[in-house]
Amino acid sequence: MGGRTLRSMKRLSICLIAIVFAASFGHPAAAGTAIGPWFSYGPYSGYSYRSNNAIVTDATSATAWVEVRRAPSGSVPAGYIGLFSRSFRGTALCRANGWAYNSGSASAISLPTSSIHCGVGVYSARGMTQAWSGSTYAQLATVQSPNQNYPG
Repeated sequence: MGGRTLRSMKRLSICLIAIVFAASFGHPAAAGTAIGPWFSYGPYSGYSYRSNNAIVTDATSATAWVEVRRAPSGSVPAGYIGLFSRSFRGTALCRANGWAYNSGSASAISLPTSSIHCGVGVYSARGMTQAWSGSTYAQLATVQSPNQNYPG
């Protein structure tokens, strides 16, 4: 009977180790940064751009970022770049801010949105950009960032 109990205990121990190991594998990082790909667009009023999104998480917050840069380099006049940052928890909109524009000559502009009050979950960033086309703004959606866990 003692041999059978010892074998059962070994099996149970191996099973528990396997469960703990499996539970810790395959889960996204609890904190970090997920940066989306650059998306190129334009020209508008002679300027081309590229934009991307990022979601940054740590133990206390989840923050979405959207960034637009003049492509390939150089600056644009004031008011030529507009940004609208949005964070999503799963597929639901978590936070959005109003439009922001470059107030002076700029080669890049970025805009964060805090997502701290939307709870634990998987977050992503998806923004909007505007480019001055001479008489109105051309509005484009940015490419979504990869997902990032926020542990709360």
